Amino acid sequence: MKKVKISDEKLRRTQTQKQESLGLTAKPRQPDIKTMVVLCKRCKSPIEMPVVSRLVGEEKNYAPRLCSECIAADKKREREDVENSRCESVVAAKRQRQSAIDAICADLPGALASVGVPAHYLSASFETCTGIPDDILEPAREWSKNPDGFLFLHGCPGSGKTWLAVAVIRFCLAAGTRRLSEIKFISERGFLDSIKAAFGNESAPIPARRLPPDEPTCIRLLLLDDLGANRMTTFALTEVAGLIAARYDDDLPTIITSNLSPDEVGAVVDVRTISRIAESDMMFEFPTRDLRIAGRTEGNVRE
Repeated sequence: MKKVKISDEKLRRTQTQKQESLGLTAKPRQPDIKTMVVLCKRCKSPIEMPVVSRLVGEEKNYAPRLCSECIAADKKREREDVENSRCESVVAAKRQRQSAIDAICADLPGALASVGVPAHYLSASFETCTGIPDDILEPAREWSKNPDGFLFLHGCPGSGKTWLAVAVIRFCLAAGTRRLSEIKFISERGFLDSIKAAFGNESAPIPARRLPPDEPTCIRLLLLDDLGANRMTTFALTEVAGLIAARYDDDLPTIITSNLSPDEVGAVVDVRTISRIAESDMMFEFPTRDLRIAGRTEGNVRE
């Protein structure tokens, strides 16, 4: 009779099945778990905790622990400390911000001069904008509370455009909607002259450069005065259109004054430029009345 060789694996499986059928399967040895009582190191309340048998008898050397109530109290205290610290930081920042606003309000003419406003317009405010129709004055006042997009003021010379534009800047400074370092007044001629001074002549290529924070293209609130008042050379057209396009792309609020109507700006500067300006739907035409020639008394509107 031929012997059949049984593999070791099959033999072990057979033996295991027999042991299971007889209830003789060996169970894994469980560790000898016991409990011990230690005292909370803070409130001294008892804490019952499981320990392995080999640790029993070492209770005296066991590290002090906190009970669940003390742990919860510590976590709550940590959360409160973090929240209080955050609140204190916010309050301190608000206090510092208010101090800066108070300092600006104490000398608003000086603040306006520091952002480039000419001396003639340092007393401009909404209160001195007499002679400007309410349907222009009130939308400009609302815009100054949350500057967004373009505010385009156009009309004949002396009608009060620049006066109202500076009044908007004055309100932003007094209300704290913009910091002093975030505002700049510049005329179109001043803008072009600054570029020429930086690069020597208008034919020189403009290299890539890191713009300073008060660069007209990146300042948070810009007042561009007298758009289209200069002879529009190719250089001037390129730079003015590029300035407006850059501010449009970056969603930076911009106030623009001009003697040209929107159609004239489109013809003189660029159709795309006036399209970008018109998107905000904040374009206002001033009455055809020169307030300077009309002989306004000191403190009333002058452009």
